[in-house]
Amino acid sequence: MSLLLIDAGNTRIKWRVLDAGRVSGDGVIPVADVAALADAWRDLRPRHAFISCVAAPEVCARLTDGCRRLGAQAHRVEAARQAHGVLNRYQVARSLGPDRYAALVAVARAGWGDAVVVCAGTALTADALTREGEFLGGCILPGADLMRAALASGTARVDAADVQPTAWPRDTASAVATGIHLAQRGVVLALRRQLRARVGRTVRIVLAGGAAAQLAPGLPRPLRRCEHLVLEGLAWMARDCGCDA
Repeated sequence: MSLLLIDAGNTRIKWRVLDAGRVSGDGVIPVADVAALADAWRDLRPRHAFISCVAAPEVCARLTDGCRRLGAQAHRVEAARQAHGVLNRYQVARSLGPDRYAALVAVARAGWGDAVVVCAGTALTADALTREGEFLGGCILPGADLMRAALASGTARVDAADVQPTAWPRDTASAVATGIHLAQRGVVLALRRQLRARVGRTVRIVLAGGAAAQLAPGLPRPLRRCEHLVLEGLAWMARDCGCDA
């Protein structure tokens, strides 16, 4: 028997299969292709499935039903006030997105110390976590593509082509790209500065998400890239619940 971990974001669905704690399979598809998972998973026989889903409700329902059809007990992750090594300071604990919560669990349990946990995807989230596992709060802003699309649709003469940021933008597309990069970088640095002032220690940036490669240049060290942060957090939760294979 195996364990199925699922991270369903706004744009992509990622999954990982663990057998006896080791990765035996994984994959990624666009959310729009969720129906294709039936074929991708047809040979799986997981005992448990842990699901983080921030996609549309019908996508979450389809994932849950698909896991049950495989014979798995499906666990839809919800943020708790205090569990899995994280003390969640959100005003309403369960309203913290399950993807952000799982990422915080992964960083806390990995023992990476005081950190700003950044997930760069359709949206960009930046969350402050102390080395004791206290989640103090965080920020959400549009991802680079959403910012670019907003400018393209909301203005008549702004060239929002996807180009690289530059030190001195001298054309409109470069000005847009550089503005987006500096805006996102500024949020991360501001939160890092606040956390460092509070704890009086070095603060690491932990960076994940499909747009991480575009954001990483220029961010200060210590910096750690982690491609599957949400899936790693889900694995910790499964282990805590005694559901790891």
